[in-house]
Amino acid sequence: MPTLLWEPRFRKLRAYSSIPEVRRRRAPCGRFYLPKAMTSLVRARYLELLSWMTGRTRLGMRPGLETTRELLQGLGNPQEGLRAVQVAGTNGKGSTSRFLQGLLASQGWTVGLFTSPHLVCVRERFLIGDRAIPEETCAELLERIRPVAEATGATFFEICTALAVLWFVQERVDFAVLETGLGGRLDSVTALPAEGLLLTGASLDHTALLGDTVEAIWKEKMAAARPDRPIFAIRQSEGLDGILSEHARSLGCELVWCDRAPVRSGLEGEHQTRNLALAWQAATRLLGRAPDLTAAQARLDGLVWPGRWQWLEGTPRILLDVGHNPQAMEMLARKLAGSGAVLLFGCMADKDWRQALVMLTPVASTIHLMPLATSRAATPAQLAQVFPQTKPYGEAKGALLHALAEASEKGTFLVIAGSFHTVGTAMRELHGMGRGGFWPEGVVPDPEVPGVG
Repeated sequence: MPTLLWEPRFRKLRAYSSIPEVRRRRAPCGRFYLPKAMTSLVRARYLELLSWMTGRTRLGMRPGLETTRELLQGLGNPQEGLRAVQVAGTNGKGSTSRFLQGLLASQGWTVGLFTSPHLVCVRERFLIGDRAIPEETCAELLERIRPVAEATGATFFEICTALAVLWFVQERVDFAVLETGLGGRLDSVTALPAEGLLLTGASLDHTALLGDTVEAIWKEKMAAARPDRPIFAIRQSEGLDGILSEHARSLGCELVWCDRAPVRSGLEGEHQTRNLALAWQAATRLLGRAPDLTAAQARLDGLVWPGRWQWLEGTPRILLDVGHNPQAMEMLARKLAGSGAVLLFGCMADKDWRQALVMLTPVASTIHLMPLATSRAATPAQLAQVFPQTKPYGEAKGALLHALAEASEKGTFLVIAGSFHTVGTAMRELHGMGRGGFWPEGVVPDPEVPGVG
């Protein structure tokens, strides 16, 4: 069925055999507009395929590279045309990935970025520059992936990985920055080629899958390194540094210790200085020279990365932070100390929420507990039973409204933290109140589906 588009330049509708044909012929035709009916059809098609993809979460998280390799092989091995670098670690993977993308883009390169999870829309995971994958393109590629995914039994995250590869190759990006989903050794991103590995560090998280010691988790993450490819890391402790050094020697990898970058991060927090150091050294290696300082700093000053110590101005001021493990909570506790801030908190049941609340209850004036629309979440009642000084709520909007009112009354700021689910849920509600927008431009919230993977 042909697609009809209104072209103002010619003052008429023109028929195209497909939307891809529109893109090919766009330049000589001038601007065009999608009629409302067509926009609705694209949206419906995207949502139907999104529902299929998120339905694959019933397969759970299945560590291993075999299915991803089968999936990519069924798609013609598009990853073979990709110049990529991988980022792994417990905290700071997303920020480091975003820094590296920004540094490379500041030098005139087209750079794809694949991260996870998302806050309000799955398309946030797939970026080229500051542009998310369009709904229509996402749907077209998912239709291509679907039969192969069903034949191979691919999970949600494995499908996301393939989607990122297909889009980046289709758009002919110069580089792709790939954030590891979980661990490293058995994460589906590790099935892709990579010219280097950035390691942000290790702390206790996902212990049921990765190991119950920091050393075991560290080994899982550094195992994503490819032989003879550089590893970029920040010094942590004598023991962990020694483990990494030995692993790098065994693979013939150059180990690059990163200290500080000669530019400012543009994102709040001392930890971002360390993340930027990793990105700077990796960008220098990929470019074959240090990035131009003026262009790099201009890009970093305007960098947007929602949910990572992100401030929303107004009354009260709001700080959004997706940190969700003890190391992240420790940094947040230092931020709150002496501030008298109000905290809105929600988290997953499999996270160490006891330790998180032990650190946060002494430094927050009040803690409001938000329920989350996923079976993985710890309920406010569960948390309040252990920490009776907290305030549990039965629905998210009520928790947010009470927390906002108390912060305003006390003349302090509100912190919303605990997980991507918590921040994403709050962002939806805040947007409805006229507080804050969604990023990247053009992204709208998906229906209430879990921000999985």
